[in-house]
Amino acid sequence: MSWPFGPVDLKINLLEGLPILTLDLETTFQVEDGKTNPSPHNSENEIVSAGYKYTLHTSKSISHIDNYLCFYHTGEPSTPNAVIELQEVLDDTALLVGHNIKFDIEYLLVNGFNIDDTKICIWDTMLVEYIFLRALPGRISLAEVLKRRDLTPKYTGMDKYLEAGVSTEKIPWQVVLKRGRQDVSSTYELFLDQLKDLEVTDVYDLLNAYNWQHFKQTTFKLFGKKNNERLITDSYIDKPDVSCIM
Repeated sequence: MSWPFGPVDLKINLLEGLPILTLDLETTFQVEDGKTNPSPHNSENEIVSAGYKYTLHTSKSISHIDNYLCFYHTGEPSTPNAVIELQEVLDDTALLVGHNIKFDIEYLLVNGFNIDDTKICIWDTMLVEYIFLRALPGRISLAEVLKRRDLTPKYTGMDKYLEAGVSTEKIPWQVVLKRGRQDVSSTYELFLDQLKDLEVTDVYDLLNAYNWQHFKQTTFKLFGKKNNERLITDSYIDKPDVSCIM
């Protein structure tokens, strides 16, 4: 599939027929020695909620399915069949989009969800931005990226609770809901904005770039090996920074 559009267009044909899932999880965290530990490998941590936007582009329209699922919250009952619903959309996904999506993937796997890595490719908006910025530190949190790109800003109403050490499951549900929905919407908006910046000419380049196994070699192809060979490291790809997940 060739790319017939100019650099400022959406290039919708590149996405035509591609089921895209933009996903964001909110999770609990533990406070240990004055520091928060949101690790999915801490047995005390759980998924609080999952927000998603399932998108299918066709030649005539763009269809979206948006939902927000509650898994565990002290003030909100769990969404019936939440696990089944989320697994079904994962099963029907070709491109999984998220900001620091490895964090979400780890939580899903620890909690028994299946992600078929022979079928699903990954677009991590945090890693993409890391490459765009040539590895400048401390500027790839979702809030910073949205601000720099002049996109819909991150909802800040939850910040005061997090700064006070209140774990997500104890924050008022409507605050969690608003934050989660906005994160999903803004991440999808960011994905489209990043897509406009790429000089990719084939849908296979797009998918291969965000398959973990091909990420390094294909980003060299997209952005130029000369400028990136010292910036994209196996250790970073294997262990992206999770400090900006909150």
